[in-house]
Amino acid sequence: PNSYIHWMKIEYRSSTVNSVMANLNLFLVFGALLPSFAVADCTSTIFLPYGVCAQIYRDTNCKTDHRNVLVGEYVAEAPRGWNDVISSVVVRDGCRFIGWENYHRHGEEHETYINRLNLDEDGMNDRISSYECTCTNYP
Repeated sequence: PNSYIHWMKIEYRSSTVNSVMANLNLFLVFGALLPSFAVADCTSTIFLPYGVCAQIYRDTNCKTDHRNVLVGEYVAEAPRGWNDVISSVVVRDGCRFIGWENYHRHGEEHETYINRLNLDEDGMNDRISSYECTCTNYP
């Protein structure tokens, strides 16, 4: 009887280790794809690449194309195809994103420290033409 119990413990431990290893293997195989899926979720900034202060999106709820805004980056004129199309912003914890209605920091200003899934709530949907993003206590 004791040897049976001992065998069951070993089998259980072996099964648990196999399960953990299988999950680890899945993570390693799909790990390179994980950040692109996780960021589109718009609920967490954990998967923002190193050096990225924020991500801007063309549509609400982080749908469609996005662009990385680097820590300390100031864009006086939105790049081609990005003027007056930004609809949502994901901002890294400890960072601040400011968008302006016109080029070169002119016009109405929108400032956020948190994820904004819909800039229409602030009246800035599809109105940002220049922007900057800064962080405090970021390496």
